[in-house]
This record gives sequence, C-alpha cells and structure tokens, in this order.
Amino acid sequence: MDITPGSYPDFTSETSLEELVLNMGRKFLELQKNLTLNNTGFDYINLTTDEEAATATMSLEGLPASIEMGTIIIAQPPFATQPTFNVAVDAIYPWNRTHLLEALFHLIMWQSRLEVQRSTNDDENEVFIEWSISNASYGASSPCVADASLTNIPLIIALYSPSKAKPYLANL
Repeated sequence: MDITPGSYPDFTSETSLEELVLNMGRKFLELQKNLTLNNTGFDYINLTTDEEAATATMSLEGLPASIEMGTIIIAQPPFATQPTFNVAVDAIYPWNRTHLLEALFHLIMWQSRLEVQRSTNDDENEVFIEWSISNASYGASSPCVADASLTNIPLIIALYSPSKAKPYLANL
C-alpha cells in the first residue's frame, strides 16, 4: 500500500507500508545486535529472509507493554533510544508513535487490520500477520507482553541492493 515517504523521520525513501515495516524491523535488529548498545542481552526481534522463495519472516516476542487509556504502549528498550520521532501533536494513528519499537508494532497492527479488510486486500490468502497481547508473568516490569509475527512476507529481490517488501495491499 502506498504511503507518503518520510511519514517517520529516518525512513524517508520508503514508499509502501510493507517496505516501511520491513525496514523498521531491520533497523531495530541492527540496534539489538549492537553489543555496545545492547549489553543486556535483550532479544526482541528475529528477521530471516529466504531469497530463493522471495519471502521474509519477522517475529517480535516479549515486548514489554501496557495499556493506557485504551492504547497499547510499547516500552522503549534501553538500547534503542534512537531514533526517536518528533511527531506532530495532531498526527493520526499509526503515524503518532515516538520511538522505533512502538512505531513498528503499531504499524504491524495497522497492516494486520488492513489485511483482513476486503477493500484493501481482495485476496483472503494473503494474510501474513498475527499479533497478540497477554498478561506478563508475575513480577515482570510491565503488566503486558506484546508479540507479533509476519510470516512469508513477499519480497522483491534486486541484485546488489537490499530486498524490498512487495506491496500487496490496495491504496486507500
């Protein structure tokens, strides 16, 4: 689905929702794997690609979360303090999140909602996303845990450049 490039600063070249979600996942994975930043061993995201099948799989697991005034809030991990987004006060959902992990999770939720609407996705077999919110275990630092998985996301494979997510949702 086409989006306005630059809807989130630091992600100015992405022209589709699918591509933005994949690139945000890649950026968060880079931060997570940076041992200078992530010396705690937190491991929230896993991202794999199968270039032969032209697909990618992304999973986010155990995200510390809370629900405040009906909104799911994802806690900002200590190793991922950048980038943060100075969004406009009147920015509409999902473009109003202020840090990378929360923006990524809310874009995934929004993409998931669009997947099940026949006005934006007329192929009922093209549903790649699942997400959940559950109670955290006793003594956890946050009351909820959020998980999301994107399975077999179609990719466009290009020589000598990173693969891109293939748009599959219709424009709104």
